[in-house]
Amino acid sequence: MLLFKTGDCLVVNNVKYWIGMAVMAQNCMYEGLKGIITEIRTGHDIETENPGPDIYCSFQESGDIADHKGSVPYVIKLDGLIMAPEMLKPLSLQR
Repeated sequence: MLLFKTGDCLVVNNVKYWIGMAVMAQNCMYEGLKGIITEIRTGHDIETENPGPDIYCSFQESGDIADHKGSVPYVIKLDGLIMAPEMLKPLSLQR
């Protein structure tokens, strides 16, 4: 199954995940990054060998880096990252 329309949802281990849901990465190399769910794939549509669904996320981080001239703003965008449910902390409470 392929979910990609805003509001489409899937329940995994009593947690509801939906397209457009705000999440934060946890228990992975992207720990602490915040973003949104853009796509969910299950069954024959998954691209990984994960036992659960593939949850595609778009993350963004911004801040300032100090250098010898002061500070320089930066923005890092990571689109299309495939995450497992246990790697995501929901930030949106309801849909």
